[in-house]
Amino acid sequence: MLSPTFLLGSQNIETIQLCYEVADELGFKLLLEEKIEDFLLAIQQSEYQVILFDLELGSWDSLKSIKLIRRMRPKIPLLVFASGLNRKFGGKILSEGVFQLMAPPLNKEQLIMSLGAAFKQHQEYS
Repeated sequence: MLSPTFLLGSQNIETIQLCYEVADELGFKLLLEEKIEDFLLAIQQSEYQVILFDLELGSWDSLKSIKLIRRMRPKIPLLVFASGLNRKFGGKILSEGVFQLMAPPLNKEQLIMSLGAAFKQHQEYS
């Protein structure tokens, strides 16, 4: 059986390193895209079990990017990394069907639990 594959869209070195470490620990394959255009193209072209999106990726409107991702892959759990959010904007993000909203600095144990839960949800709905 192939390893589950997660897609990460981020340019943040710490986020990338932690996600690779966690994916390796969980036995998952992680694909990285560091440009928003490549990230969105990857979502469109391939199937993933979980999508991880850093709002600092690219210069696009982050809420529009989330809406686009949800339209392209509505059943795939989406974890969003965002710093400096206020409650109102965080609520708007969550209302788009985001599985979990996480604020940097990311915690390894929390990320492991979140990815495990997101993968489990994907399995249940597949």
